[in-house]
Amino acid sequence: MKHLRRFNEAIVDWESDNLKAFYEEAKKSLKKDSISFEDLVIIGKKHDIDVVDYDTFHKALPDDKMRKDAPPRNRIPFFGLCNPVTHKVSLVVQVPKLSSRDLDFAYHMLKHENVHVGQKSRKIDKTSGEYLGDISNTKAYFSNKDEVMAFAQSVSDMVMDQNPKTLEDAIKMIDRTPLWRPIQSVDEKTKKRYKKYIYLYLEKEFEKLGKGKEIPASQFLINQKKK
Repeated sequence: MKHLRRFNEAIVDWESDNLKAFYEEAKKSLKKDSISFEDLVIIGKKHDIDVVDYDTFHKALPDDKMRKDAPPRNRIPFFGLCNPVTHKVSLVVQVPKLSSRDLDFAYHMLKHENVHVGQKSRKIDKTSGEYLGDISNTKAYFSNKDEVMAFAQSVSDMVMDQNPKTLEDAIKMIDRTPLWRPIQSVDEKTKKRYKKYIYLYLEKEFEKLGKGKEIPASQFLINQKKK
C-alpha cells in the first residue's frame, strides 16, 4: 500500500482570502470593461498583492541569474510571480490597463503563483527552488518539482473552467486542456506525478463545491498504472 501513502501527499491550496478579495474588488472596479494600472496598484496594496511595472520588478531582482531568466520587456502584457524578496504574490503589468478577460487570466496566473508562495512557506531555506525558470527549456521547466505541483493546479483550474459535472468528467477533460500539451515533454514518472496532483486539486475543488468523492484515490491510481 506504499503507493496510497504517497497519494496522500499534501498539495498546496492556491486559495487565500487576500487573493480572492483582490480579484473580486478589481472586477467590481472595472470601468467600461477595463481597469487602470494605477487602480490595480491601489487595490493590490489593500490586499497585500504587489502590482508593479516592469522596471520596478526587474530592478528589485536580487541576482543576475534572475534578471537573465526574467520575461523580456514588453513581450507579454502582464505576468505573475512569487516575489523572490518578499515571498508574496506579485503581478507585473506592462500595459496601461487590463480588461475583464485579462483580469480573469491574471487571477488564473496568480493562483499558480500562490501555490509557489505556499511551497516557500514549507521550506527552511526560503530562497531554494525556482522563481523565474528558463521556459525555453520546456522539458526541464515543466519537470521542476515545484512547477509540477503549481502547473498541476493550473491544469485543474482550466478544467474547472469547463464546468465539469462530476469529478470523473473532470479527469476525462485533462487531456483536452491546452496547457496539458506542452507538459507532455516530461518523462513518464513526472507525468504520473502531474496526474496525481491534478487529481488532488480537482478533488479539492469539488469538495469546495460541496460534492463528494465519486472516484476513490486508490482506483484512480490503479487506472493510471494501467496506462
